[in-house]
Amino acid sequence: MSRRQRSDAQSTSGLEGVSRGVNVGVSECINDWKKFQLALEKGMKSCESVAEDLLSCQQQFPDLCSEELSLIENYLMEITALHQGADNVKRALDESRELLTEPNGESPLSLKEQFDVKLEEIQQADNRSPNEHPNVKEFKDMIKTYQEKESEVDTSIQMNEGEELGMGRVERSLNCPITRQLMEDPVKCKKCGHTYTKKAIISHIRSRPKGRAKCPVGGCPAYVLEDDLEIDEEMEKLIRRSQRSQRH
Repeated sequence: MSRRQRSDAQSTSGLEGVSRGVNVGVSECINDWKKFQLALEKGMKSCESVAEDLLSCQQQFPDLCSEELSLIENYLMEITALHQGADNVKRALDESRELLTEPNGESPLSLKEQFDVKLEEIQQADNRSPNEHPNVKEFKDMIKTYQEKESEVDTSIQMNEGEELGMGRVERSLNCPITRQLMEDPVKCKKCGHTYTKKAIISHIRSRPKGRAKCPVGGCPAYVLEDDLEIDEEMEKLIRRSQRSQRH
């Protein structure tokens, strides 16, 4: 082997060694990126969890919870922006590393400069908005849905003692008309809209011939079957709200 051939071989071997070293470095960067992304995703989930807790207390502390929810939303937006920025870094790393495997690619020594160029190109082309991120949309939908449900409950509370439903009046008392105690597992009759403690109304129905009993609310002419009963989710919320109020 001539001196020139030996020199070329040494040069090639040196470049291959540098290339392997840079590849290892890029792989380490990508591993760090994965850890960072995982931390960001945990941060997003924490925002959602805290928001759910705040929403459950909003009725008792409306001003404080609204302020805190706004802060949580801002935190989520910042985390989302970091998440998208980290995506751009990963893309730039991947595209830069491809140069190492291209036969006529640039020298690995210029990889950092190539990465900077790639990252700038990707960032300039990135027109994503944090508002369009799935986690942010889900967060806002969660708050909107909860507030709409609470608004419906508030409207029902503001009604008079009851509303006409064609048969009798629907009282919004939290006490069961049978036990005269705070309702447990409230169910309502689909025919007349009256609500009772589940165990009490079922016992009342089964104690009557043919499993058919007159509604125990005074003045209501409806007859109730077990199949007429359904869970009263609105009453469940009212009871929970009443119990929270008594604790504070």
